[in-house]
Amino acid sequence: NRTTINQDSVRVPPHDMNAEGAVLSAMLLEEWATARGLELLREDYFYKSAHRYIFRAIQELFNKNIEIDLITIIDELKKKDVFEKIGGTAYLTDIQDIVSSSANLETHAQLVIEKATLRSLIHTASSIIEECYGTGQDSKEIVEHAEKKIFNVTQSMIKEGFERAFDIVSPTIKKIDEIAKRKTKIVGVATGFNELDRITGGFQPGQFIVVAARPSMGKTALALNIAHHAAVFQDKRVGIFSLEMDKETLIMRMLSSGSDVSLHSMLHGYGMDKDKIMNLTRHADKIAEAPIFIDDRGSNTMNDIRSKARRLKFEEGLDLLIIDYMQLLLPVASRQSRQQEISEISRSIKILAKELEVPIIAVSQLSRGPETRQDKIPQLADLRESGAIEQDADLVLLIFREEYYKKEEAENPGIAIIDVAKNRNGPQGRMNLKFVGPYTRFENIDNQSFA
Repeated sequence: NRTTINQDSVRVPPHDMNAEGAVLSAMLLEEWATARGLELLREDYFYKSAHRYIFRAIQELFNKNIEIDLITIIDELKKKDVFEKIGGTAYLTDIQDIVSSSANLETHAQLVIEKATLRSLIHTASSIIEECYGTGQDSKEIVEHAEKKIFNVTQSMIKEGFERAFDIVSPTIKKIDEIAKRKTKIVGVATGFNELDRITGGFQPGQFIVVAARPSMGKTALALNIAHHAAVFQDKRVGIFSLEMDKETLIMRMLSSGSDVSLHSMLHGYGMDKDKIMNLTRHADKIAEAPIFIDDRGSNTMNDIRSKARRLKFEEGLDLLIIDYMQLLLPVASRQSRQQEISEISRSIKILAKELEVPIIAVSQLSRGPETRQDKIPQLADLRESGAIEQDADLVLLIFREEYYKKEEAENPGIAIIDVAKNRNGPQGRMNLKFVGPYTRFENIDNQSFA
């Protein structure tokens, strides 16, 4: 063991001197290579201190709009009193002569980034080990810190910049052509609701979809109906974060909506005849075989959501993610106001949707705004606690059921209005769906089931 520790202590961190020298040499050759190198790399990506000094000198000259050549680099290094430290004129001349073309700059830069990432991971792993040994923190808290640190390492190495329209047009046309060849109006995850699918074209990868309503309107039911349809009838892989209901209740709701057995009957045993039990068993088999994954931990933060969703996509695949509901998410760090916390959560969900390239449905509460209006119909401005939700979301679906307020006096009992109040990539519009309360199920207005 002592031998192993001694060997570890003298290990040389990962680095590639040749790649570092080649990058600096290319940056001294042409102005475009200087700009691209500064875009891709940071000073601390270089392992050798002499290379860090040279890179910093290039960066400062570039920022001052001074011509970059051997003479100006030498002058800048002398001003910083590091000229002799890097090896003087002889070393700079050697660097300058490494490459005769800047053509392979990006390839060499990626090698430098790769080694820098490994060094950063080693440093991060060492700090995690120290945290495990040296603190009295709860193990779950240490794991959360570790995941955040590892994530920060990977994010810090992502330096995406501008892309030419020339490079974007071709894959965009290819995507449009593929959609046209499918001969279908639905190109994303279908919801099972005809009019909603017509307006949206299905939920697209990278979209942040908000399903919002006042309590007891059926927002969770709508999200679960969509999840059920996607998993059972399209074989889409669906992840559900349930911060309010436990996993058994969620499964019961799916069983109820698909088998015509009320949740009340399931929970209390009333009216459970042979036919209902057979329907329930038959549908239970379908749900058991469907790729549905549920996490019902009520104390999830956005860091938890992010790390678990990534893991799920890596291990099982992921086509649709649901968060029920976003106001119950715990903040990663305490902010001055709840509005700031919700704004941060909203933005994080949008970023996660783009990163995972899957649509994310976030169930959201509405403020008491509708209660103060005579018609009680919700509006975008009623999104609770933050206008950032409205800004970040690609789609906002608002649910309203007249019978909730008017009971027997309702003109349209059993009808729910689904308002596509925001659609970043298409039209807005309202549609009617039938709501079957005992089965927590929405149906197309022609009485066809969401299935």
